[in-house]
Amino acid sequence: MTAKSITSGKLKRRLRSILLFVSVALLLAWWFGGISYWPRMQAVQALARQDVDTAESLARIAIQIGPRTSADQFLLATIQRKQGDLVGMEKTLEEAAKFGGDVVRSVEIQRLLAQAQSGRLDGIQGQLDNLLVRGESDGREVIEAYINGCLAAARLTQAATLIDGWIDAFPEDAQPQYYKGRLLMFYNKNNEAADAFRTALARQPKHYPAAYLLGQILMQENRPNVALIQFQLAGQMVFNAAPRLAEAKALRSIGRVEEARTLLASIVKISSDEIRKSFQRVGDRYEGLPAQLELGNLELALGNHSQAVRWLDLAIDANPGDLSARHARGIALRGVGRNEDAANELQRVKDARLALREVDQLGDLINKDPSLVEERVRIGELYLLHESKLTGEYWLKTALARSPHHKKAHQLLANLYESYAAKDIRYAQLAKLHRQQSAGAAE
Repeated sequence: MTAKSITSGKLKRRLRSILLFVSVALLLAWWFGGISYWPRMQAVQALARQDVDTAESLARIAIQIGPRTSADQFLLATIQRKQGDLVGMEKTLEEAAKFGGDVVRSVEIQRLLAQAQSGRLDGIQGQLDNLLVRGESDGREVIEAYINGCLAAARLTQAATLIDGWIDAFPEDAQPQYYKGRLLMFYNKNNEAADAFRTALARQPKHYPAAYLLGQILMQENRPNVALIQFQLAGQMVFNAAPRLAEAKALRSIGRVEEARTLLASIVKISSDEIRKSFQRVGDRYEGLPAQLELGNLELALGNHSQAVRWLDLAIDANPGDLSARHARGIALRGVGRNEDAANELQRVKDARLALREVDQLGDLINKDPSLVEERVRIGELYLLHESKLTGEYWLKTALARSPHHKKAHQLLANLYESYAAKDIRYAQLAKLHRQQSAGAAE
């Protein structure tokens, strides 16, 4: 046997030993969850900065490459709840429940938080309070679901109290500052809201929803160059149609029209479901076809009236009550020589705005006495009839927050959700709930 063959044999044995060692090490790492540790921790970090879609991808990787654990299933269920994917959450909780033992109570808590964040708070507020007092679940998760529920149900005073409590309990958290900013924006306190969003970003530099809403305030202050930076930061999120649309508006404002048009042309190709998800992720309202509307306004400003009519027709089809879109369409129709159609469109806008003058009078009364209910219902009805269904829905919810069994408010919401259910079956249950409440309410 030559020296060369002896050396070769030793090398092969050494390689086999190394491969065996690595195989055993990997097997042990998998068995004890070591391989899935990194994606799991990355998912937790993404969740902390409210990047829920990145968190979902990482959580799924952890589940796929590691041993199945209830902890990973609950992490995924939490992410799905925050995404508003309650069907997916239920399936994941069913998987978690298979582990048995103490997980049964954890499944109950996750379902409770899902109900809370949807705004269906009646009958469960005591349970939420107990969760916070007893520390039975992550306090941040409970209070966030509670706040989202209060915002969804238009219980703004209660939401403000919870936000202040969160800030007191966890002064270094970014998320309560984000919610504080959102609430201040609602009250048109934009300077204070901007400060809250900046505080959130100082504590979590990749807090995309805070960056997006800060950008919106900067646009209102006519500072599109600075706003653009915030929208581009928020554009790093997975479902980024909302910040990209805002970026296009900023680009148009600073004269970079072709860039804005190109960006908008790409956004209109995105599915409505992905666009809806994007607006939900950044905490902004989504109604109609906002990218088509912006393209219509852009083409109108450039004098391209036929193109403007094309895009505005689509926007109005999706949201017939959008008076700004209808006014723009009236101008565009005049530009292509359709004068009679233009006159009819502009007259419709004028009539609607005249009808909505009543809103200003009712709003003055409510400012003097926030406990008023009938006036809130009337405002909701006027918006449903003449402009924004989202705004009308909000005002009806504020009425129910003060008078939970108001018959007409339930009737109007039942009608609204039934009209939605024709296109989205998820609204059928809400419609049924309000119809039952309406039937049981006193005249």
